[in-house]
This record gives sequence, C-alpha cells and structure tokens, in this order.
Amino acid sequence: MSVRWTAEQITILEEYYGAIPTKELLKKLDKPYPAFRRQVLRQGLSYQKDSGEYLTKNQLSVLMGVSNHKITYMTEHGLKYRRIKFGIVGQKYNIQIKISDLMQYLQAHQDSFEASKIDYMALGSEPQWLRVKRRKEYDQRWMEAKQLGGER
Repeated sequence: MSVRWTAEQITILEEYYGAIPTKELLKKLDKPYPAFRRQVLRQGLSYQKDSGEYLTKNQLSVLMGVSNHKITYMTEHGLKYRRIKFGIVGQKYNIQIKISDLMQYLQAHQDSFEASKIDYMALGSEPQWLRVKRRKEYDQRWMEAKQLGGER
C-alpha cells in the first residue's frame, strides 16, 4: 500500500466516488479508509456534487449513515427510483433516487430513519419537519447521556 497518491489514483477517485461502494473503491485504489477520507476532503469531492437532483444508492447510504440493504428495503417499500445501465456492455445497473422523492418518502416514514445521522443540508435545503426531527433526536441522546452520567 503506497502512502502517496498518484495522479491515476486521484482520477479513479474522482471518477468512481459515490458511483461504486466504498469498499470496492478502496480495493481499486489500494488505500486504507482514513487516507481515502482525507483525499476526498482534499479534493473537495461531494456525493451531491454534479449529481443534479439524483443520488445513487451508495451515495444515499453514506449520507444517511445506513447500509445499502436499508436503501434497498426503502425502494421495496415505496421509495421511487430509476435504474441506469452502466459498464462497458451495460449489463450492470445503478439505482438513482430523486431527492424530492426521497424527502417525500422520509416524511411519510419518519420512524424508519435517524435524522441525526444526516448532516445538516446534505440533501439540499431542508424542510422544517427534518430539522425538528433531528433536534429531537439530539435532545433525546443528550438526556440519555445525562441520565447515565448521573447514575455513577
């Protein structure tokens, strides 16, 4: 595992970041996760950057702090998506989710996700209900930590 990043590795990172699972990209780059994360920040890469109004399943799982399986579950239970062919012969598919469809789904299924895992404004402008849900979750965690701390 090389410490320095080559121009080729940076190109691969820019091309595939968010398009393929992180584990797969780490293997392709032959880099540990901390080095990968630092380079993502250095390059200013964002899952939202240049993606328009759609996010891939992998991008969404990272943004929400959940597994790809959770996103698949959501698509099987009403989250709208589209399948886009990719690869040399177009035999593989990438699932893309429109941000507005995601917000509708999340609002209707507020008990099925943790808003506190989603960074503020990570999905663009946020509706009031999402900010309120995140605040409640933070407050609840703080109260639980306070209660645990007081029992010592």
